[in-house]
Amino acid sequence: MKHYTVKLKIVKLESGSYHITIPAKIEDTPVNLVVDTGASHTCFDLNFIKDLNHKIESDDSGKNELNIGLGEVGFESKVTYLPDFQIGKLTVKDYMVALLDLTHVNMTYKHLKKPMIHGMLGCDFLIRFMAMIDYMKGEMTLWCKN
Repeated sequence: MKHYTVKLKIVKLESGSYHITIPAKIEDTPVNLVVDTGASHTCFDLNFIKDLNHKIESDDSGKNELNIGLGEVGFESKVTYLPDFQIGKLTVKDYMVALLDLTHVNMTYKHLKKPMIHGMLGCDFLIRFMAMIDYMKGEMTLWCKN
């Protein structure tokens, strides 16, 4: 099994409140992600993905699986497939992500003079790649079968 280690950044939002962020790339475009162990799915900002001209689809599976735990009820799920999603030296092809309007998150980050957030790395990704977060070293290790 191959592993990839990526440096994390601990972002202090206010006293006793933090986000863990990680740099990534979508088709060579740098993105800044919050590592969100409480999010069931990896998601990206809908407007950012539109700007990249990615195909956006409605989740018409009828299951509304992407709605669970996102804090809103009755909204239509939007998804896209990232053809080339890279975290450190790990590259993942055709990865499905949920799309949300993250304007409110970025307004808060801007107010706190923090860098823009393009998305959140959720448990779907963290479990698939058996992520291990080492807070002492400020690193996350991802494991891959190939």
